[in-house]
Amino acid sequence: MLVNYNGELDLVVDYALSTLSHKTNTPLIAPTRVNFDITNRCPLRCKMCNICRRDHKVEEELTLNELKGVIDQISEWCIKYVSFAGGESLVRKDDVAKLVKYASSKGLFTALITNGVIFDAKLFKDLVKYGLGKVTISIDGSNRKTHDRVRGAGSFDKTIRTAKYLARLRGDKKTPELEFATCVTSYNFRELVKIHDLMKVLGFDFINYQAVVPDNDYKKFQPSAYSVDYWPSAKQSMELKKIVGRLIEIKDADGSIRNTKQYLKSMPGYFRLKEKFNPGRCMAGYKIINIDPYGNINICGLGPNLNVRDAPLKKLWTHEKYRETRARIKRCQVPCLMLCYEKLDFSTLYSTWHDKRTDIRTSPRLPNAPDQ
Repeated sequence: MLVNYNGELDLVVDYALSTLSHKTNTPLIAPTRVNFDITNRCPLRCKMCNICRRDHKVEEELTLNELKGVIDQISEWCIKYVSFAGGESLVRKDDVAKLVKYASSKGLFTALITNGVIFDAKLFKDLVKYGLGKVTISIDGSNRKTHDRVRGAGSFDKTIRTAKYLARLRGDKKTPELEFATCVTSYNFRELVKIHDLMKVLGFDFINYQAVVPDNDYKKFQPSAYSVDYWPSAKQSMELKKIVGRLIEIKDADGSIRNTKQYLKSMPGYFRLKEKFNPGRCMAGYKIINIDPYGNINICGLGPNLNVRDAPLKKLWTHEKYRETRARIKRCQVPCLMLCYEKLDFSTLYSTWHDKRTDIRTSPRLPNAPDQ
């Protein structure tokens, strides 16, 4: 649900419409964001990711002109936020630069999600010049050993190089906003505070923690997925509970942790309970549209399997197949703690909005972070 409200009345109205939308399986509000996974291709083979292992039908990816056409529709629909991800988004770096420039020219807020291993100084300068609003870089360890264990040998040094350059490039300007994203696993949960500290030393603004999911491809989920070595054990989840307490203290102190307190508090139970975990009523399908490299809209493998090449985006949003998918989502029993959607809970919504209003930028501008 939205957190950028002008006041409490806006919050209450959005909550009421969201509740009614959820009850009827019909969207009474427009999506707040459209995310483009512009390619499944990626130079890394991260332990917890199945997306990069899919068949890559490059010739079937949405073309630059097709992507611009969808951006036109987004602008006309008065949606203000678009993001570009993957796979690894910068595999199509030339297209990313043109898309950011095009979307920004239409007044859209643009965000880029990257693992940071592809370094291109000219590209980054162009992205800043074109008005890129936010960069999220994936960092899964506070040091070379941990990060490379997750993402592959040599990836930490490449990602840190990109992060340092972006911080220097931005300097004292307010944009683009710079953010870390950390996938929480058994490998790195003891380093979550240190990763936050690294984020600040590098001159970034925020960090988001994403609890690892058993299958981010939503095709092979089964209880045995919890047997992977990167899933924290019950004993480790109890240790994580103490670490979460420290993260909440940091969030209260400077607002640099983006997760809601409810999300952070849920992580230990999520890892311990596994298939028995129930996070609450899911709002997937009501707030964000995710478009895959081939134009398909699919939510967690449940549908609606509609394609932006076949009809306008706004028409697809109210399609009967989308309505059927929303009904399936309500019946979904898969334990999940993804960041891609909000929960339909007023207290969580209110506290999220309140926390966002009090967020302050306290990240130091230190261009020469120590090597790890």
